[in-house]
Amino acid sequence: LADKVTRQKEFYKKIASNSYGLTKSNLLIARQNAELVRGKFRDLRTLLTKQYRIPRERPPTSLECVRILDNDIRAMNRDLQDKNIMPGTGCKYFSFDTLAKANSLPHASHVPGILRQLTVVREIVRLVGLAEVSELSDLRRPMQLGEREEGLYNVIPIEITVIGTLSQVSKLVDLFHRDSRFLFFLRYMSLESEDQAP
Repeated sequence: LADKVTRQKEFYKKIASNSYGLTKSNLLIARQNAELVRGKFRDLRTLLTKQYRIPRERPPTSLECVRILDNDIRAMNRDLQDKNIMPGTGCKYFSFDTLAKANSLPHASHVPGILRQLTVVREIVRLVGLAEVSELSDLRRPMQLGEREEGLYNVIPIEITVIGTLSQVSKLVDLFHRDSRFLFFLRYMSLESEDQAP
């Protein structure tokens, strides 16, 4: 205990003599370092924004939105079929069932969100096609048009179910992290295998 008290007294003497104190030089260096870190953070944020942001353009009208949605749903179905990937019954409208079957146009305020989420769904379908899985069984957006803000990002939760070999599913997971212009975070994954016994 006496040694500890002695060491503390010596430490406080050094602080008092400015050996460890906050000198003008130390404060200047600390301020420069803080400004350098802020600059690096701004640069990184700008880079991430340019690389992963979904640009907001002039929103189309509600009628144009429905046409875009209809054309994109057809194109996604065609793209999967061209790659011999079966869209499951839960994927007929790629999670836009309510909008695709509606007898009325979406509200103009919903159009930007619809098209933003359609862009993300198109990207998922593209990656599923590249992975060459056997089937895209289901694709759901649990929050519908809702988004969740997490730090610097707006998060759009999406759940997908695919059928494929282990290598195809592994390739899909890899593509989500390597080959997309969006940041995909895999939060939960479940694998099921048929019984291989004879």
